[in-house]
This record gives sequence, C-alpha cells and structure tokens, in this order.
Amino acid sequence: MNLLQMILVALFALLSTGFCLIAAIGILRMPDIYIRLHASAKAGTLGAIFAMLAIAVYAWELPYLARGALIIAFLFITAPVATLKIARLAYVEGEPREDEDCIDQIRECVDSETHEFHSPKPLQ
Repeated sequence: MNLLQMILVALFALLSTGFCLIAAIGILRMPDIYIRLHASAKAGTLGAIFAMLAIAVYAWELPYLARGALIIAFLFITAPVATLKIARLAYVEGEPREDEDCIDQIRECVDSETHEFHSPKPLQ
C-alpha cells in the first residue's frame, strides 16, 4: 500500500468516525423523533459511506470497489425512503413535536380513518 492510499484510508476512516459520532450525539441530544431522524439519516448515512470508501481504498481490488459502490448506491436510495416512512408512521401515531407553535400543514393530507396520505386540496 502506497502513501497516498494510506492517507486516503485514514482520511475516510476519520470522516466516517466523525459523522457516526455526530449521528450518535444527535440521536441522544435532540428533543423529538423528527429531529432525531434527521440527525441519524444524514450523518449516519455519510458515516457509512465514508466507511465503505475506506474499505474499498484499503483493499483496492475490483470486487471490493464494486461492492463498495453498490453499497453506497443502496444507501443513497434506501436511507431517505426509510426516514420518510418512519417519520410518517410517527406522525400518524401521534408522536408529539417539541415545537408546539408550528403550523401543521400535513393534517389536511391525512385521512383520519385509514391514515393514508393524499394530495392536498387545490387552492380556489
């Protein structure tokens, strides 16, 4: 392993550790589930992506590079969808928000019986 490769592995590993630490602190310190989801989705995903990059650069073989790229693509696709689904479930179940002064614009888009989301009514 050459010097540039070692520097890149160390940089990606440090970035991964930093983002995972930020995600963990965000989950512990944030007041409600919606903000915790934001912290874990953004920083946690970046932490995992940098870990995959560190592994791929360390191995520096085509199978590892391909697997790392596929895992990164999978994370980019699934993390936002999973976060949205968890936030919707929390909203439907009535999980309270920390900021009670906010205007709830989603309430009119949720059917009260089936808890299905629909498009808002057009403005007249």
